Formats: sequence, structure tokens, C-alpha cells
Amino acid sequence: MEHVAEEFVSLQSRHWKPRTHKRNLHAIKRQIQPVRGSLPVKDIARSDIARWRDGLAARPGLFNCALPVLSSMCKLAETLKLRPKNSNPCRNVK
Repeated sequence: MEHVAEEFVSLQSRHWKPRTHKRNLHAIKRQIQPVRGSLPVKDIARSDIARWRDGLAARPGLFNCALPVLSSMCKLAETLKLRPKNSNPCRNVK
């Protein structure tokens, strides 16, 4: 997941406004990498996302900010052929 995070930031950050840049980096470093960082991106399943969401139940704002970032990272992983097409585990997560 770390490789995808680095690639995601290098490719996408130039399009971000300063506040978005700060928020997305914070989400990656504080919410995504500590939990998903050791798991290969191809192995992240919908059940992992549900457990992650449930683990942040006391602070739902953190999950709500980090989920779109993780979803975009998974979409990039599909583009890079690190995940099968249309396999984004974040899709339609409430």
C-alpha cells in the first residue's frame, strides 16, 4: 500500500489546493497507512474497509475524510493494474 500511496501523492497532489493537500496527506499518514499500510493493495477487501470504519466509529469524521482518499488510491491501483478492474473495495461504502 505504501507504494500506491507514494504514487498517488506524486501524481495527484499537483491538482490539489493547499488545504486539500494537507487533509489528504494527513488522512494517508494518520488513518490509511497505519491500518492498511502493511496490506498489499490487491488484498484489501470490502470486509477490511468495514472493520476500519467500525474501528473509527467513535470519530466518524476521520473515516469520512479518509475514505475518498483510499478510494482514489484503489482506483489508481486499478489503473496501474495492481488490482483487477472495478474491484475498488471502497465503492458504495456508507
